Amino acid sequence: MSTKKILLTMTSVALLAEIFLVFIIYLNPYKISPILPAELHSSFNATLNGLSLISLLIAFYFIKKKEIFKHKFFIHMAMFYSALFLISYILYHLSLGHFVFNHPTLRPYYLLLLVSHLVMSFVALPMIFITYTLGLLGKVQDHKKFAMTTFLLWSYVSFTGVLVVLFIKLFHQQIYL
Repeated sequence: MSTKKILLTMTSVALLAEIFLVFIIYLNPYKISPILPAELHSSFNATLNGLSLISLLIAFYFIKKKEIFKHKFFIHMAMFYSALFLISYILYHLSLGHFVFNHPTLRPYYLLLLVSHLVMSFVALPMIFITYTLGLLGKVQDHKKFAMTTFLLWSYVSFTGVLVVLFIKLFHQQIYL
């Protein structure tokens, strides 16, 4: 498969996933029963984001040491944790809808953090799919072209995902729509 075809395919898959997520979070009128209590579920999601970030940092360490096998292992772990996060995130929003953060003075800061997290996640998802696929297919030179940008975006999204939950846990007045 050519690099151009990989770019197009993975970008298309990511865009479809993102459209699906927006529908579930903001437009889906159907709800399912919560699998976990809201407080526990958001903590679980933050933990998965944190584990993804840790895996990314370890993978980065090993690629800098040119330990390819260990790098691949931790990238697979980061993908695993991120995939679990996405599944859990979908279930969370299918059951609870979206969250409204109503702290009177911290709301603008929370929204700035949340918007940056969401925008970067929309940019990161296709980059993750592309970079991961290029690596899996052994297209090392093309993989390297995307890897650092993808690492930075993915790390930012994972880290800010944890921060969003911390903001909610520390300063929340929960309202779900």
